[in-house]
Amino acid sequence: MINTCIQSLRRMSLWISLPCMLILALAVTACGESAPTTTSPTPAATPASQATSTTAATSGTAATIMITEQTGGHDIYNFEPKTLSVKAGTTVKWVNNSDENHLLTCTPSDVVTAKSIVPKSGSADNTYPLTFSKAGTYTCTSKLVQRTNNQPENAASGAKVTITVTA
Repeated sequence: MINTCIQSLRRMSLWISLPCMLILALAVTACGESAPTTTSPTPAATPASQATSTTAATSGTAATIMITEQTGGHDIYNFEPKTLSVKAGTTVKWVNNSDENHLLTCTPSDVVTAKSIVPKSGSADNTYPLTFSKAGTYTCTSKLVQRTNNQPENAASGAKVTITVTA
């Protein structure tokens, strides 16, 4: 009789322990290693002076430079990307996502005029196309123009981009 009871207990413990082992196996599988996934990094709070980015465009294609106000800064702006490589004949489209009008200035200055203004965000068109016809290295910045509320005219924006134009 005792043997029968022990055998019954063993069978019952098997039926009780089987679901526990199954749950344990699933938990171990869920915690196991998996293939690495690719995610987009969250932008870090990097000062604008340390942030770098580069874009390349081929001849006849358009490249885009975004103008934004630096987070936490007043009247401090960024061009994105910071460097750009294009072929001669490429049109660079400047898109202004800021609250100020930007007059583009470049060295050498043969690509811009006094009318090279990128209108502020919210304008009918906040873009400005600029074609780089000659090979060379251009350093472009901007000045804040056509300002409201008696703010100083032609203030430096702090934005800068280096554009390398190849033949």
